[in-house]
Amino acid sequence: MSFFFFSILVQNPCGIYGRYYFPYYPDASRFIQCDQTGVFWIRKCAPGTIFDPKIGVCNYPPVVVETGKK
Repeated sequence: MSFFFFSILVQNPCGIYGRYYFPYYPDASRFIQCDQTGVFWIRKCAPGTIFDPKIGVCNYPPVVVETGKK
């Protein structure tokens, strides 16, 4: 039931430019997957990864390097 509730709140991006994977902006650890008929699902990335919209897959977040500190 909760999956359906979340699906109602998300605009369906399927069918745009023939793409099948889209970011799910409320949560970077999730993404939207479309099928060929325009149905979509909200999927979860593997633990410790976030969806990278540039390459369309889940990826490890960039490492933040602090400079000037010992």
